[in-house]
Formats: sequence, C-alpha cells, structure tokens
Amino acid sequence: MKSKKLIKKLQDFFDSSKKQKAKKVEEIQKVLKLLKQKELKIKQEILDCTDSEKLIKLQQKVDIIYAQRSKGVKAVQELQEQTVEL
Repeated sequence: MKSKKLIKKLQDFFDSSKKQKAKKVEEIQKVLKLLKQKELKIKQEILDCTDSEKLIKLQQKVDIIYAQRSKGVKAVQELQEQTVEL
C-alpha cells in the first residue's frame, strides 16, 4: 500500500472514535429533549392537580426527571470535551 492509503486508513481509525462519541452525544440529546417534554407535561399536570397525594407523586417525578436531565447534560459536556481533545 502506498503511504497515502495507509495514512487515510489510520486517520479513519482515529476518526471512528470521534464519530462514535458524536453519535452518543446526538442520542443523549434526543433523550434529553424527550425528558424535557415529559417534565413540562408533568409540571402542567401539577398546576391542574387538586389532590395532595397525587401532587406529591408528580413533584417526585419532576425531581427525578430533572436529576436525570442534569446527569445527561454533564455526560454530553464530558463527551464533547473528550472529542475536542482527540
């Protein structure tokens, strides 16, 4: 093989890691968007709710979704930082 071909193969090898991380970031962002929509929907239910027990359960769901979204945002940031470093 000529050197150009070898260099291209090597470059493709290194870029595959970046592509995989970019794909992960994209997938996480899709999930984060869905969680955001679900959170907004539950918050609307909270505003319409009159039952105190149901209100507590809905608020717990919102808290859990918020925590998971925070973790997801941190994961995306870490993956993007790793991609830049490569």
